[in-house]
Amino acid sequence: MLLKCFTFTCKSEGNLFEENYDLAIMGGGPAGTACALSLKESGLRIAVIDKQEFPKDKVCGDAIPGEAIETLKNIIPDFDIEFGKITQKLRIRGSVFHYNNRVFRQRWDNEAYTCRRLYFDEFLLSQVASQPLTRIYRGDSIGDLSRTPDGFDLRTTDGGLKISCHMIVGCDGINGLTSRILGGNTISRKHHVSAVRAYFKGVSGVREDQTEFYAGAKYGSGYFWIFPIYEGLVNAGFGMLSDEISSANINLKEAFIGILRGEGPVHKKFRLAEQCGPLESRGIPLGSYNPVRSGERFVLAGDAASLADPLSGAGIGNAIVSGNAAAMQVLRCFRSGDFSSQTMKAYEFDLRKRLGMELMKNTIIRKTFSKFPLITHLAFLFGEKFSDKI
Repeated sequence: MLLKCFTFTCKSEGNLFEENYDLAIMGGGPAGTACALSLKESGLRIAVIDKQEFPKDKVCGDAIPGEAIETLKNIIPDFDIEFGKITQKLRIRGSVFHYNNRVFRQRWDNEAYTCRRLYFDEFLLSQVASQPLTRIYRGDSIGDLSRTPDGFDLRTTDGGLKISCHMIVGCDGINGLTSRILGGNTISRKHHVSAVRAYFKGVSGVREDQTEFYAGAKYGSGYFWIFPIYEGLVNAGFGMLSDEISSANINLKEAFIGILRGEGPVHKKFRLAEQCGPLESRGIPLGSYNPVRSGERFVLAGDAASLADPLSGAGIGNAIVSGNAAAMQVLRCFRSGDFSSQTMKAYEFDLRKRLGMELMKNTIIRKTFSKFPLITHLAFLFGEKFSDKI
């Protein structure tokens, strides 16, 4: 259904180039591209703006969960054919979880993969690029965001471009302009994970269809992961709640190296491994609380809305789901002509309906496991008895 849209215009005044759009999507990652793809038949003029050039890499576990695949199949025509063109991916059919000396396995019925963000994000953005009413700005950093009577003005840091729009979907991360300026959000260490990741080759005993997780009482709710990528490459990382890191004065990179060189099962796997590239870090905003996620003429999605899974720290699935939900809110606004903060509450209701129960459940589990290690031990003991065979 085509919507009645605002007029699209371009003009140049001196060294300043001005462009007008109906919608600006800040961030070209999974949340932003899912939003743009969900609006492909809307008739809206859309600007997708990312400060980095593509293809770009991102410090991440590189896991693409089932809910992400399911949502993308609903919004990308011929998804299976297009996604099948990416050769640098693996189908994941299960996971194995280690806690001290306890192990249990879980088989995944939903279609899931591992794929480096370098390839996955470029794939999604290439799908957006085929939309005639959508323009992608790569490598354009927005330095100023200001309100106007009927929307927003965005200016690049070099002062050469001004983009005007009537609504914003913020997908530029917890440290991005939209979350900070529009939402007024700041990072809370109690709801934030810090993680480090590096790539390795020659890791022994790794199955290409199985991800591995290692936890122990020493690092509270933190865990070490081993994710097979392709052609023998492994994504290995370690993450902990930022509040726990601060209170225990832990150096995350030193902890990562200590696990590799320790006496446990991880050391045995990495004894002959070769590191490929640097050990890099990133922060992950968890969906274990409710920051500002909407307001007059804007909604936030993905990491900008703090939606990563509180138990696993995984963010791609919820980012894509929230990007799709944001698109539905954009449609409601342009159909009604109502961009008020009250109208945007429908988006937050949609998020609670689609993600709220899982976020709340996993928040409770994480807090319980962190405070009561004995319960964690008993849970793994029980899980070991009913472990799936994969």
